[in-house]
Amino acid sequence: MVDVPKQLAPADIDIEAREPRHRLDDPVLLAWVVSEAEVIEWAVDLSDDGIAHVVCRDSYDKSTPESVTSEAIPATEPIPQQLALALTAYSGQFSPIEAVVNPVASSE
Repeated sequence: MVDVPKQLAPADIDIEAREPRHRLDDPVLLAWVVSEAEVIEWAVDLSDDGIAHVVCRDSYDKSTPESVTSEAIPATEPIPQQLALALTAYSGQFSPIEAVVNPVASSE
């Protein structure tokens, strides 16, 4: 798992909705955090019953933005607690998010 900035709060994570490409697709949220040195972005699949699944993560160092590291995230991989809190607090177009499928990593 990519480390998130130590002083990260759920309010530091920006979330933007993306419309489904096709009628049968689920909507997607993009969540990201920008620190002094790094950008981390997560793609979140939303089902129609308010369930979120963080499905992938991209990260790159700001000094070399062309070297993006992308990882698929299985439903069993823990996500940062701050991300889970930001998702359940999301109040945009596809809210409310009732639960996140991925387990939550401790904030320690």
